[in-house]
Amino acid sequence: MIVTRIDLGLASPRKLGRLDLDPAVREIRRDDGAAELVEHRVMQVLLALIEARGRIVRREELTERCWEGRIVGEDALNRVISRLRRVADGIGKDSFRIETITKIGYRLTELEEGVAKAVAPTASIEQVRSPSAPRLTRRGTLVGAAAAGVVTLAGGTLWWRDRRPALSPPAREAMERGMAAFRTMTLDHLASAAAYFRQAAALEPDSAEPWGRLAIAYRWMYRLSHGETARLDAQRAREAANKALALDPDNGDAQATLATLQPEFRNWLAYDAACRPVLASHPDEMGINMLYLDLMSNVGRIRACVGISRRLRAADPDWPFFHSSLILGNWCLGRLDDADTVMDGAFRQWPRDINIWFVRQRLLAYSGRAAAALAMIEDVDNRPLGLPGWDFDLAAAESRALLTRSKADVDAASALYWDKARQSVGEAVNACQFFAAIGRKDDAFAILEATYLNRGFHIGDRYFAEEQGTYAERRNRPTWLLWLPFMADLRADPRMAGILHDIGLIDYWQRSRTRPDFAVAGFA
Repeated sequence: MIVTRIDLGLASPRKLGRLDLDPAVREIRRDDGAAELVEHRVMQVLLALIEARGRIVRREELTERCWEGRIVGEDALNRVISRLRRVADGIGKDSFRIETITKIGYRLTELEEGVAKAVAPTASIEQVRSPSAPRLTRRGTLVGAAAAGVVTLAGGTLWWRDRRPALSPPAREAMERGMAAFRTMTLDHLASAAAYFRQAAALEPDSAEPWGRLAIAYRWMYRLSHGETARLDAQRAREAANKALALDPDNGDAQATLATLQPEFRNWLAYDAACRPVLASHPDEMGINMLYLDLMSNVGRIRACVGISRRLRAADPDWPFFHSSLILGNWCLGRLDDADTVMDGAFRQWPRDINIWFVRQRLLAYSGRAAAALAMIEDVDNRPLGLPGWDFDLAAAESRALLTRSKADVDAASALYWDKARQSVGEAVNACQFFAAIGRKDDAFAILEATYLNRGFHIGDRYFAEEQGTYAERRNRPTWLLWLPFMADLRADPRMAGILHDIGLIDYWQRSRTRPDFAVAGFA
């Protein structure tokens, strides 16, 4: 039998007794309006048992389908089964029960008014979300949470939720489709997410939730766009945020959007100050945490980044962004084993995601495993799609130079990087890292000054390849690369003090009474 792994983002809604299951958002709703959010693994195991249709599911099969085949101890599976039984005894009472088949596995029995029956076939979205279903109100949500407990970001609150009554089924469907697109966080997917959120707002114009979510989608599009398009994205973000706040002055997405529609680069203190009140009001909401995570990575507060990334990933593990942030954070802090552990799981889940693929290639290349990085690049059939061949040629030249350290290979990679560094910010950032790693500090500093201070030569605003259509205008120049392990010699160089002063980081650390997690020249 072929065992397929369960991806909640792709799983269809299900009907189970009195319950409607929405795997993508890990929500269980009962027909009386009670609702509960469950952990990622709990929903995966529940789906595996439902799909077995009364068959005994062996423990090994659950491990393969719900833990991506990783070796996990019996305690991990036992904890998930125990939590699933609490669901069955709480919100799922009279809907299903879980039986233990000693030394073999588990079986789910669906109930109808307390009597066992065969598990129903998978319901369609229309069946699960019929207009006749009771509308979930805030009161119903709180009652359900009180009765059965709610899985949380940090143990106490719902994750990225709206405090208003629930949306109509068609609007909720649009919102969920929008969130599925949002998670990928490419410019195309963000545009799709915005389209779904606009649809939800058209269906429910008096609800703040879709307007707030639309605002934050446009805000991320503004981050990746350029010129007149960027100006229009910022305008749309501001308009959607103002509509949300007119309906609900406490909408966290709208507040996060308006707080961060200003430059971050060289504006660190003002950006931080604008974020803090939103974080204080909405400490567990994703929108503001994602934007603050970005700030923390750029100002060198990487321990804070790791903490935020862990919380975000625990609350919703289906975002590649959180995994890559945690990988880079652990790597910067010298926790290579932790970075590898996160990387292995992320690469299994998203083997062709552009960001995950290149983070893995560079993690291998720059941590003494360049041969493995080259093997990745040479596996042509499993490369990310939509990129030009030269992008992989450059990655191969870089990895080869780091593997052999021969003058010929280093010179070949250097020539390619000098050509591409003038064209895009992303390649300039990568070139700086490469030159730092091979000890060509003068070249690395020349690129840093061009990237941050526009000295020496001009670097185009495009982020990477033309095909991606993303940009990093001067309001958004990244500084997170300064904290990577092989950048330590540059951080200790007196020339770094002038750059850090000119881009305002030393002023930020002094006035905010914070400090980076690494020693840097010019800041004691």
